[in-house]
Amino acid sequence: MPSGVLLQEEMAEYLNSKEELCGNILGLMFHGCLATSSLISSILTRLALHPELQQKLYAEIIAVQEKTCKLDSDDVQKMNLLMATVYESARLLPAGPLLHRCSLEHDIYLCSGINVPAGAIMVVPLQLVQMDSYVWGQDAGHFNPLRFLSEATDHIGTHKKYEDFEKSAFLGEPKRKAAFLPFGYGTRACIGEKFATLGISTLIASLLQNYEIKLQPGSENDPKPIMSDCVLQLLPSPKVVFAKRSK
Repeated sequence: MPSGVLLQEEMAEYLNSKEELCGNILGLMFHGCLATSSLISSILTRLALHPELQQKLYAEIIAVQEKTCKLDSDDVQKMNLLMATVYESARLLPAGPLLHRCSLEHDIYLCSGINVPAGAIMVVPLQLVQMDSYVWGQDAGHFNPLRFLSEATDHIGTHKKYEDFEKSAFLGEPKRKAAFLPFGYGTRACIGEKFATLGISTLIASLLQNYEIKLQPGSENDPKPIMSDCVLQLLPSPKVVFAKRSK
């Protein structure tokens, strides 16, 4: 084969690989922006609707901040209730409704007796899994960050109050990991999970350090966020304002 033809084929292969790489990066960026902004919006709304939680978070942030000159990712990871709040918000609002997987090489035999043949497409409905009362308790459809704190949970479905969270420890990874899938799971899990959770936690800590998050005054007659058995539905999105904290 002439050297000119080889050169053209090599160039085409190089361009295709480069385009694929750029496409993957852009896809990650756009998907990450949408997922992150949705999660931040959800957290802000929940904080506005739960002022008692907001005050506990503020106290936790100040306690950690007094021991350091600035808030960074290491400091944020010491804020058990804040991290639990982010994970609980992610549980109730996954980035996508479904996960898709394909068994490529071998049949899969599940303990339930079901045989998944090679090549079959498996679809995981995230909201159903993350709202399963058998796994998460009878309050699975409710916002309760304490479910991610070790000593704050007596048993499935029974959670202590925010006043008791100081004695609790954050479960380094979300509880019942196999049923917590907003970022996927295993080797195909979202590579931006740590970046997103720590980045969002740092942002929320910085906001709460300086502001109180409230619903806009005068919006009493506006439609309120609707709690269903699945997710917090923002129809329409509530008007949230930031009130400067008095020092």
